Amino acid sequence: MSFTLPFRARHLVLASLSLLPTIAHAAPAGTSQGAQPSNYPGNWATTADYPPEALAARIEGAVNFLVTIGTDGAVRSCEITQTSGSAILDTKTCALITERARFSPARDAYGTVVEGRYSNRVRWALPSGDLPQAEPKDVAYSCIVEIDGRIAGCTVLRATGLDDTARRGLEAFVSSGGKTKPYLDEGGKPVRRRVIFEQSVSVEPVS
Repeated sequence: MSFTLPFRARHLVLASLSLLPTIAHAAPAGTSQGAQPSNYPGNWATTADYPPEALAARIEGAVNFLVTIGTDGAVRSCEITQTSGSAILDTKTCALITERARFSPARDAYGTVVEGRYSNRVRWALPSGDLPQAEPKDVAYSCIVEIDGRIAGCTVLRATGLDDTARRGLEAFVSSGGKTKPYLDEGGKPVRRRVIFEQSVSVEPVS
């Protein structure tokens, strides 16, 4: 199972501006910016999430989805734009994306945070054999979460066992920045923290 073009999907920004006759609006300071993932899309849906009933029935397929993203970067709604042909896979896709996906919210040409949209695809592919098969891999990256929630200083620590597409996707993600909720100390004050994300799969012989 894999994501298709997680960082090149087209984004649509929805902006609402109220124009009053007595107010003159200045020209936009820049261009609008679509919502961008602030956590790794490869972790939104994994082989371990394959619905057991779909696995047992040998059902697979690709699901195209469109999500609406609030000004806080959370998913507000999820719509299937192209079905896999299986209600089980379609429903599971939206449930996982809604629960796990987080975004740096969209901004209009004035730099104001606005509601946005993001589209992508999840491909559910049956593993070969009767049990899910896995290839060895070891992925780790670290990021600094600043006191205002900005994600900065991300670096790839390890990325073994990834194909070229997955590696490029990971590298694009760690360089994209984003924003999340800041970490708090015991007194509730925002603090700067380094976060290390790790994902590994090992395949070992049985004695």
